[in-house]
Amino acid sequence: MVKIGILSARVQDLGGFHDEKFHNAIKEQLSQHLSELKQNTNGRLTLLTGLNLGPETWAAELCLQFNIPYHVYIPFDKICQKWMQSSQTTYYRLLKRAVNKVVIDTGEFSVAKLKAKEIKIIEDSDTLLMVYPTYGYLHKKANEESKTVINVLASISDEDSGLIEL
Repeated sequence: MVKIGILSARVQDLGGFHDEKFHNAIKEQLSQHLSELKQNTNGRLTLLTGLNLGPETWAAELCLQFNIPYHVYIPFDKICQKWMQSSQTTYYRLLKRAVNKVVIDTGEFSVAKLKAKEIKIIEDSDTLLMVYPTYGYLHKKANEESKTVINVLASISDEDSGLIEL
């Protein structure tokens, strides 16, 4: 089984919650990449996600559409408790459909726990779909781990995004 991890910047850093044109461009790229990866692996593909708002959640929804199993990495208890109710509902619906749940830690919010989740996804993945407007420590970690990285934003035109290119 080929393990594809997805890591993404916060929605706030990807045009905000209401940039539908940009979000649709990201969703289209995720759809294309997942479809190609499924075809290239003869369907022997699984996704590793933290189900953060935005691309990580969108990728899990695409997995349901494409019949691709996915695993959810949970950094701590009640990660979505401060989210809008509709986002919490989506999170729990997708969490319920996951083939596996990997709990990183328990207790309250901690940036260290979020980073530990991201590092665990990198370590457990063969290939990474990364949705970040800038090159950062997660890219460096993926390179250190010799992971293949697919930069999802690289294929999105400047017309669809005002973000900085990598």
